Amino acid sequence: MKKILTTLLIALSITSISSCDEDVTSSLIEETSINSNTQNGSIVNGRLYFKSEDDFKSYYSKLDSKNLEQISNELDSKLYSKDFNSLVPYFTEYTSPDVIKEFTETSLNSITSTSLTNEDILDHFDDMEDVIGDDLFAAFLNNNSEIQISNEIYKYTDQGLFIARTDKYAELSVIMDDYNVHSLNDIYNIQKIEEPLSYNPDGGLVQLEDGISHYINYLIQPSEGGGDGGGYSGGSNPGTSTGNAPENLETIAKNLAECNLKSPLLGNIFGISKVCTNEYENRKRVKIKYYKVDLKLAYIIGIKVKNQKKAGIWFNEKAEKLALGINSLSWGYDHTSDFTKVREQKLSGIVTYFINDITAGGNNPYRVSGKQIFRDNGYGQISHIGAYYSPKLPFEKRLKLDAVMEIAIDNKIVKNEEEARNIFYNFIFDKTKSLFNSLNNKHLNRIGVVIATPKARWIQLYDFSNTCTDCKTIEHVFDWGIMSPKFTYNFGTGSGPNPLNIDWSGDFNSPDILGINAYGMVKKSDKWYGNKFIFNEDK
Repeated sequence: MKKILTTLLIALSITSISSCDEDVTSSLIEETSINSNTQNGSIVNGRLYFKSEDDFKSYYSKLDSKNLEQISNELDSKLYSKDFNSLVPYFTEYTSPDVIKEFTETSLNSITSTSLTNEDILDHFDDMEDVIGDDLFAAFLNNNSEIQISNEIYKYTDQGLFIARTDKYAELSVIMDDYNVHSLNDIYNIQKIEEPLSYNPDGGLVQLEDGISHYINYLIQPSEGGGDGGGYSGGSNPGTSTGNAPENLETIAKNLAECNLKSPLLGNIFGISKVCTNEYENRKRVKIKYYKVDLKLAYIIGIKVKNQKKAGIWFNEKAEKLALGINSLSWGYDHTSDFTKVREQKLSGIVTYFINDITAGGNNPYRVSGKQIFRDNGYGQISHIGAYYSPKLPFEKRLKLDAVMEIAIDNKIVKNEEEARNIFYNFIFDKTKSLFNSLNNKHLNRIGVVIATPKARWIQLYDFSNTCTDCKTIEHVFDWGIMSPKFTYNFGTGSGPNPLNIDWSGDFNSPDILGINAYGMVKKSDKWYGNKFIFNEDK
C-alpha cells in the first residue's frame, strides 16, 4: 500500500451498549483479537469494533444525542489518550491545545513532499469531513478509514466502500492495488472517479470474490457543477450591521450574497455534499453544508451551519449568535393524481392545516386545544374539522413541527423548488400565520408542507427561526438510519371528507427534484456574516 497521511492518535473510551440504559462513556478495551467478551466500541487491531450494524447504530445515536461540548469533552478526555487513529479529529474550542499542537506537528512532519504546503495538508482533513458528510462518523473511522462490524472490515476509499472479512484483508490490499484504489487519507494519491467502475458498473453491493464485496450508490451522486474541491468560498464581506434596531433575521438574510457552492475534492463519492464558507475575520469563518450520503453502514441526510476557528485545522468555536434559516427544503416526485372529484366540486384546490399544541382560551375562536385539523374549502373559508391524526412526514422523527399543511392544487405544473416555494408563500403562508396566531398566539417556527398536483408531489420543510446563542453549530438531521430512507404518505387520510385521498411512496435518497433555499450566518458584535445557500438538483 502507498504511503498514507499519519493522523491524530485518538482512543475511544466508550464502552459497549448491550442495552439502551448502559452509559457509552465507560472505558474502551484495546484488543488484538475478538472473543466472547469483546464489547461494542472496543478497539480491535486499531479499529472500532461492533457486533452488528444495529449495535453500531445504537452506540452512535446515543453519543450523537449529546451536545457538542459533551461530545468534545468525552473525546478529549477519553479518546485522545488512547491509541485509536482517527480519520478526522473531532476538535472544538474545548479540545486541549496540546492535543491540537501534537496533531498538527505529527501531520506536518509525516509529509515529505515539497509540492504540498502546510495548508494543503491540514485542509485535507477538512475536505475528508465533507466527503463523509457527518463529523462524528468521520471521527469513528480509523486512519485507514476503516471500522469493523462483526467479522467484516468496512473500508472507505476514493472508489467507494469495500467490505472484507478479517481473514481476507490481505487479498483486499491486492485488489486495491490492482484497481488503483486509495484510502481516504492518502493525500498523495486519492483521485475522483470520472465514470462507473469497471468492477461495479451498475452500483450497489457486489461480490468481488469470496469474502470481499464493494458498494457504491451511483443513484444519489449528482451531476457536477460549479467546480470541485478547494476553497468552498462564499467570499468575505464586511457584514450586515443591525445597530440598536430589533433583529429581523429574514430581512438580514436577504442582504447576504448567494454562495458559489462547492463539492469536496473527491466530488460526491458517497452521495451529495455541498459546502459554502465565509471567512469574516482572520482565521475565522462560518461554514454551511448540506449532505445526503449513503455510507452503507448508515445513510445520513442533513444541513448544518458552524462557526469555526483555524488553529492548524478548522475546529468549531462558540459564537455570540448563530442562525440557520430554511426558506424551503423541497423533495419533488413525479407522480400522477386523480383530481376528478376536485373538479366535480369546481374547486381550484384544497388546503388542510394540521396544527400542534393549540392553547384554549384567550382569543381562540374555535375553543379547542391540543392537536387539531382545519381546512380551507377552496373559497377562502377555514373551518375546524376535528382532532389531529398526525401525518407521517419522513423528517418528523428528528424535527418537531409546529404545523403540517396539505395542499392539493389543480391545473398547476410545479417544475422546480422555486415554484413549489412560491405556492406556499404566495397562497398559504399568510393564512397559516393568521390561523396559527388566532389559536395560540405563538410564532410559527417550523412547518412541513405536502403539495399534490395532477402531475407531481412535493414534500417541503420550512424553518424560520433556528437560532442559538453562545453555541458552535446548528444542525438539522432529516434522516439517519440503517435501512433505505423510503416513506409512504397518506394524503387526506383522517382529515374528514376529502375528495383527494391518495397513498404514495417516495425515497429521500432519490427524489426527482431536490431544492434548497436556505441561509447560514454568525453574529459578531453587531454584525452578521454568512451566505445564502441555494442548491437545485434534477435527476
